[in-house]
Amino acid sequence: MNKKIVKALFSYAVSKEKIRPLMQGVHFEEDVCVASDTYVLVVYKASNPALAGTTKLEDGTDIKGTYPAFKRVIPKKSGKPVNYNWSQVYRAIKWFKKQEGYNPNDKLVVNDCHIAMSTLLNALEVFNAAGDLGCMKVSTIDPSRPILLESEQLTAIVMPCKSEPEMVDLERQDCESVVVSYANLINTYAIESAKPKEAKVEMAWL
Repeated sequence: MNKKIVKALFSYAVSKEKIRPLMQGVHFEEDVCVASDTYVLVVYKASNPALAGTTKLEDGTDIKGTYPAFKRVIPKKSGKPVNYNWSQVYRAIKWFKKQEGYNPNDKLVVNDCHIAMSTLLNALEVFNAAGDLGCMKVSTIDPSRPILLESEQLTAIVMPCKSEPEMVDLERQDCESVVVSYANLINTYAIESAKPKEAKVEMAWL
């Protein structure tokens, strides 16, 4: 097993809500381990057989309880492929989150699905830790079903939000969330990130 990937599961895929302690851990089976916060579910296709049947906190503490039957929610077949540059999407969302007015509920259009950028980024962070962003395959079934992300090492699903086609690429009003198309996100990121940054002058007030 790659500890870097397991570390990423704890950092980005487990729940941070103490009211659901079982979901705060990584669950181990004979051949896979899995983490989910109910919005993102990531399966790492490797495991430590000695830990099979256990759910662990990052410090190794066991969490008692029966882990949900996660295999039932993973689509059995791939749907419509999403031909995005996912390494670029990853960088663009990280940039987008730093912009003034960013709302945690801002969404990205993925085929016909609208996915919360913050949720999608959590899944992408795990694929990035595995070095799999460049070879990741993504597909969608319909706007109400989770999107499927796959690589040789990982399988993940990300739950969609309510689809609002009429809201795509509208300007932000006050602090409300926005729905951004792939083209708009990538083009804006490419233009804005290429602009020279203003040099900060020490003690400019003098």
